[in-house]
Amino acid sequence: MYPHVFDQRIIHVDLLRLKTFFPEPDAFQQMRTNLESATERVCHDPSAGKDLRGRLDGWRSLAWASSSTPNWDPWPDMRLVYRFRDGVVRIFAVGKRAPGDVNDVYSIAAERAKFPE
Repeated sequence: MYPHVFDQRIIHVDLLRLKTFFPEPDAFQQMRTNLESATERVCHDPSAGKDLRGRLDGWRSLAWASSSTPNWDPWPDMRLVYRFRDGVVRIFAVGKRAPGDVNDVYSIAAERAKFPE
């Protein structure tokens, strides 16, 4: 079901809906590539099973793609949250929607990637 609400401030959106936020083909493909690359790195991380946080290279450069999208302002402070459940890794890009807007936090989830046994 969409959206999947983890709490009142965080919304889970799957990769197929990234086009809603990044309709430009080049921007969407770059975002997908970045997320998939980050997924692969996390899948081989020895600390898998824990929530990891880190920056996603290239996110700031994609912020322009959101400027024309309603309710989707560029975020000044982006970070990733990785969650592992049932052998599946999910990536969430989490950040403030607008400068100083600490009560309006959203997330985008990458499509599921199998975690190596």
